[in-house]
Amino acid sequence: MSQTLAYVRVSTEDQIEFSPDAQAKRCRDLARLRDLGPVTVLQDEGWSGKNLERPAMRDLIARVESDQVGCIVIWRLDRLSRDNGDVSWLVKLFAAHNVKVHSVNEGELDLTSASGKMQIGVNGVFAQYYRDQIVENTKMGQRQAAERGRWQNHPPTGYDMVNGELVPNDAASLVQRIFELRAKGRSFQQVADEVAMKFGTVRFIASNRAYLGLVKYSGEWYPGIHPPPGQ
Repeated sequence: MSQTLAYVRVSTEDQIEFSPDAQAKRCRDLARLRDLGPVTVLQDEGWSGKNLERPAMRDLIARVESDQVGCIVIWRLDRLSRDNGDVSWLVKLFAAHNVKVHSVNEGELDLTSASGKMQIGVNGVFAQYYRDQIVENTKMGQRQAAERGRWQNHPPTGYDMVNGELVPNDAASLVQRIFELRAKGRSFQQVADEVAMKFGTVRFIASNRAYLGLVKYSGEWYPGIHPPPGQ
């Protein structure tokens, strides 16, 4: 017997109205309205739509390929993917296995006619444009933050991230000791033995320019607003 699946996807970039529960409820309501039968919800929470390598999406594809699926219900087309090429591939897969796709926002998708496929293509282009715009804006914001001296990744040993800034913590004195020992000509292994840390950790700390008060973005170093350890 063919299944009716509701596919739900939410990434960190989505707004609260796209929550998994909200999407699933609207999909079930639509399935009930169109008499599509019992609904099995497949959910990818915290996954971007940049490709199809998501657990629930791989499950959905496998079920479609084994002819278990009659209908798929989605909140919106971009829940399937924000990549236009992936959307096109999925549409061909669904059409080949006689799967109907119902969208809460866009209605039943026409997977066979030229005009239907054109409309899906247009929606796919806008979904990819939105994703690409998010990526561009994120990169621009990260570069601007680096140029202003703000650290953006996991704080290095000896620092905590407080209100978006690196602040020395109790381990700062240990980091300072590593640099002092290296300045005296001690080898990485000798330093590691004295401070009771791994060789690789000591070598990484000693070569990390963040401890010179710099921040890194995309291979470039900028003056940071955080103090070197011990200051």
